[in-house]
Amino acid sequence: MADVLVRLRPRPGAPPPPNGAAVEPGFRLVVCPPSGAGAQYARPLLRAGVELWAVRYPGRETRIGEPFATDVTQLAAEAAVALAPLLADGVPTVLLGHSMGVGVAVETDRLLAQAANAGARPRLLALSARQAPDAEHPDHAERAQLRRLTTDDAALRAWVERLGGVPAPLLDDADFLAMYLPILRADLLASLDHAALPYAGPDPTPLLLISGDADPVVPPGSMAGWASNTHNSVRSVVLRGGHHALVDDADGLYAALAAALQAEPVPRGAR
Repeated sequence: MADVLVRLRPRPGAPPPPNGAAVEPGFRLVVCPPSGAGAQYARPLLRAGVELWAVRYPGRETRIGEPFATDVTQLAAEAAVALAPLLADGVPTVLLGHSMGVGVAVETDRLLAQAANAGARPRLLALSARQAPDAEHPDHAERAQLRRLTTDDAALRAWVERLGGVPAPLLDDADFLAMYLPILRADLLASLDHAALPYAGPDPTPLLLISGDADPVVPPGSMAGWASNTHNSVRSVVLRGGHHALVDDADGLYAALAAALQAEPVPRGAR
């Protein structure tokens, strides 16, 4: 499991990352990437003074020889085991999930909360660009459409192009698509079967809900359902950009993280 959690640092010879002055000293950000992505997805979030980590899912990067995960709980179980020792040092930590990674982050936080050493917890759970599951009004049409995408390479490619996040030249490269689409397909299938809300037991982790103002699939306001089962604080931010606004507007992201980390927890009923 050595490659499940990866520390991202500036590459040798690269310019230093921008200053992360908006974030409190000793801050750590752990990113659960979206479907199809590896740990390097989080690299644009490098900031001076910020300890940046990312979860690396099986089947990509240094784990390319491993079989894809079949469900989100498998990914979360790996992440929780890898993250628990890191949290023991007391450094303020944000666990951030983006798109499919929201499910991984939610389940990882739940496992950490339920563990015997539950004192080692993220200080903030940040959820980006994914609507909450709704047991009473599930969007069967949307889920059915996504399942159909997993059986049609051309439609899947068009969907990725619509969301952004992958450079256009790569989407025109047959070799890249032959490597990328199976990863994306497996991740989507695992994600579609996941429908858990954040941990609702004693002392739930405060939430930050992140949207992009031009996201074509998860518009601002559509993530409010994540707050439905927590009595801790829930804050929201709308960043500039589309589905991948957290990397398009990293300065806005860090300002929102800093504000959420510095705020005192507020009972849900007092909001």
